[in-house]
Amino acid sequence: MGKVENGIPTPPAHASVYVEALGVDDAIKFFGTFGGSVVYVAPNPKGRSKISTELGHDYAVRLAAVVDRLPRRAPNPKDWIAKVLASRGVPVQTIARQLQVSDVSVYGYLKKGADGSPKKRPPPQPDLFDL
Repeated sequence: MGKVENGIPTPPAHASVYVEALGVDDAIKFFGTFGGSVVYVAPNPKGRSKISTELGHDYAVRLAAVVDRLPRRAPNPKDWIAKVLASRGVPVQTIARQLQVSDVSVYGYLKKGADGSPKKRPPPQPDLFDL
């Protein structure tokens, strides 16, 4: 997850299809509603689906355009959402409430590196055997 030109972190691979189809803000709204659950996306939405009733028919139409690339279970990329919201200046406490996690979890999400691993800190002192 690197940075793109407008300062928004690049979405993880499992969520990128949703972000491409819906855009960043609508994808975050979609993940907040359906993240982590099995969601059926009709190839030809009629307006009766759960997506249409919860978020609007426009969401269903945009997702139907990429239905062949969508996984069966909608991802829940809380770490990416936390980074996007933090890049917009949203306070950690507000991010924690929106994601329904603790502030400690949000701090952990924000400390992770671009590849998802913890950022490496320099050693606190020189190694005795490297002298």
